[in-house]
Amino acid sequence: MRVLLRLDADGTVGFGHAVRCSALIQAFPEDIDLVVAGDDPEAIRSVFPNARYRSVKAEGFDTILAAEAAGVVIIDLPYTEPDLFALARSSGAIVVAVDDEGGAISADCVINGAGPESVHHYPALGPNDRALTGPA
Repeated sequence: MRVLLRLDADGTVGFGHAVRCSALIQAFPEDIDLVVAGDDPEAIRSVFPNARYRSVKAEGFDTILAAEAAGVVIIDLPYTEPDLFALARSSGAIVVAVDDEGGAISADCVINGAGPESVHHYPALGPNDRALTGPA
């Protein structure tokens, strides 16, 4: 199974998003084909040494998404881009959003471990989509 992870990690953004996605990736079977799309190959390789790296800046996420034909797309960014989630969903992959703030995210599953319930509102989720929220 191919998993495409859209992630930014570097000295400016920090490594928190990469660390929590690393824990999520460990829940997958060992034989996944992990592709990480981001902007800092050294930072990403420091957390995901066995992943293939693709540059969003050089290629564009839409090109990467089409070329990789992943079965699962995980998006964990420090900002919300609703168009990005719509693009990912149009690929036919299962889309997982790892989020901190709530909002107009459209995904098959949203994971938000933030404590306050005020950031657990996802109005764009459909009736079959899931939001896993809160510290538990």
